[in-house]
Amino acid sequence: MMELAHQVHPVAAELVAAAAQGLRSAGADAGGGGGDEGDEPMYDFRVCRETWFLKVLTSASEKYRQEKGTPLPRNKARLYEMAVEAEFGTVSQEVANLRGLISRVAYLNMQHQRRQFDMGHVREALGSDLKARYDRIAAKASWVELSRGGLIPFVKVIVIPRAAGMHADDDGRDDIEVEDLIFQFKNRGVQEFLAAQVLVRELKVEPAAVKMWSLANDEVKGSILDTSFYEHMLSLLGEMQHTPKELFPTSTFSNNSLSRVGVERLATMHTTFPHLTVLDLSNNLHLNSLKDISGFKWCHTLRDLRLRNCVNLTGTLEDIVG
Repeated sequence: MMELAHQVHPVAAELVAAAAQGLRSAGADAGGGGGDEGDEPMYDFRVCRETWFLKVLTSASEKYRQEKGTPLPRNKARLYEMAVEAEFGTVSQEVANLRGLISRVAYLNMQHQRRQFDMGHVREALGSDLKARYDRIAAKASWVELSRGGLIPFVKVIVIPRAAGMHADDDGRDDIEVEDLIFQFKNRGVQEFLAAQVLVRELKVEPAAVKMWSLANDEVKGSILDTSFYEHMLSLLGEMQHTPKELFPTSTFSNNSLSRVGVERLATMHTTFPHLTVLDLSNNLHLNSLKDISGFKWCHTLRDLRLRNCVNLTGTLEDIVG
């Protein structure tokens, strides 16, 4: 599989290498059990029994060689987008009808900082995603039926049995009530990507109702930037074209309590599609070196950097520009 990295266009080689590395470590999930969430890497390219994203990448590479000019995924966000579209392009209409619900579940999972979810969480997503009662009933019935066959895209079932000693592979699995089932996205990155798509869509429709991100309150943004659970999702948002502009509509950011890690994540969000013009970190006591903000050297839109009263800050301009 590592040989594949040398066959694709250089733009995609790093992604292929990451994919191959992830697949080598996929054995821990091969048994279908939930496992310890703490054992899973933050940047999770593992796909359990599926290799759909690797197939998408190799397919794009072959198309590039044949047509000379077909764009390969330039970053992880585009790779996830291609993989999601490819997956839903091969499923039945009944499964495809659940796409909005699956995305909404991913969004609520990220909002509440969880990986695993149950039917109660699915019903919560149904209530906010599908308005008509008939549609809600039909979608719930489809979810229940498809989940028993393991046919919901990107989602695996973890059985929490009522009877002691009963496991996921036992013959009695069909007798277990759907309320006993615990679900989890097979790939954390897919959950984060689907959630990112919903977040941007929600901000366009009803921004005041979005709890995960505030367009007007930089303190709310700062709390998300400082939370490690959102690190990869923030990175994906920064790689989605026009998204930084949607998340920072005034092109300014002001926060005096953002941690050094939060500053780094903010810089990452404005590397691929930079949008910030004003960054005010004045009175910040967490910044110790100008190297802490060196990531913004790639943000060519930045015109005004304010660091007043950052009393612990040391270094020279060379620490910023590298």
